[in-house]
Amino acid sequence: MKKTEVLIVGQGLAGTLLSHELNKLQINHLVISNQQLGASHIAAGMYNPLVFKRLTKSWMVDELLPVMQQTYREFEKLLHFDLLHPIPIAKVIPVEQKSWWLERINSQQLYDYFDQFISSAEIPGLAENLTLARIKNSGYINLLKLLQHYRLYLEKRNQFIVDDFNYNALELKNGAVFYKNMQAQKIVFCEGAASQNNPWLPEGIFYPAKGDVLDVFIETLDTKYIINKDIFILPKGKHHFVLGSTYIHQFSDAIPDPENAQMLIQKAQNLVKSPIRLLKHQAGVRPTVKDRRPVLGFNQQISAIAFFNGLGTKGVMTGPYFAKLMAKALSTGFTPIDAEVSISRFYK
Repeated sequence: MKKTEVLIVGQGLAGTLLSHELNKLQINHLVISNQQLGASHIAAGMYNPLVFKRLTKSWMVDELLPVMQQTYREFEKLLHFDLLHPIPIAKVIPVEQKSWWLERINSQQLYDYFDQFISSAEIPGLAENLTLARIKNSGYINLLKLLQHYRLYLEKRNQFIVDDFNYNALELKNGAVFYKNMQAQKIVFCEGAASQNNPWLPEGIFYPAKGDVLDVFIETLDTKYIINKDIFILPKGKHHFVLGSTYIHQFSDAIPDPENAQMLIQKAQNLVKSPIRLLKHQAGVRPTVKDRRPVLGFNQQISAIAFFNGLGTKGVMTGPYFAKLMAKALSTGFTPIDAEVSISRFYK
């Protein structure tokens, strides 16, 4: 029987971040995960400090961004590779909106995140006569590399278990958790969209969204900006780009849909001069929460069962901050969790 303090189920972004924080607190734990690629493995890993629709700061961005940067720098030192890639976003806007943008920048105090307006003439290969707002303190994380390398790190430390988690095999005895040949004080589910089937989770939390992401080649586009207009075009070097993403709530499976790929390519084609060549098409299901806030905390009846999930499209930025909070809650057993993100908001 393997004994540990915490079992983590799932090694997507949430499980990886939580494991890292528990290791920093020297809390013994094991991570249980299967070998399937989840939404975290497929996501572009972008972080954006603004909400463009209303032109406001992203929720809690002033608090989240420093913790995000610190955490991913810690991973870089731990795993010995570059992970954090700061890149400005070039947001395409109608030229007549420039005055509205300036008004919102002043009223919302967006000076730390808005840089200046630029023209598409400054970006070789971009369509002509476009006006763009340059956003700073944005970029992307190489999520796939993070998850793969952190898994190897866990394996070397004998902290990783390959397993398709079976809810029926979980037993609770005398306040402890038993799963197959493992015993722990707590179990934390970080399962992503798979948590819809979790019998200990309150119903109605998640509103899953399917997302398609493409790897493409655009011969004449040469940019160090993330181009944004309904979709994003993320540069990866040598005229290779990540193109995304769809956000579909009505779907039957996570299989990539050629129609979704064509829709993304058509939108991107309006922004660039040369034809776009599709190299790879992937799709995943995000564990989107209806109120767009993370979900963390303990089961209302069984304190040995906890959850850290629902990071969603802003997960790269929100995850590190709330992983710290969840790790402290597990270490102390009484760390208060803000009502806005606590799972208690879903208990009636």
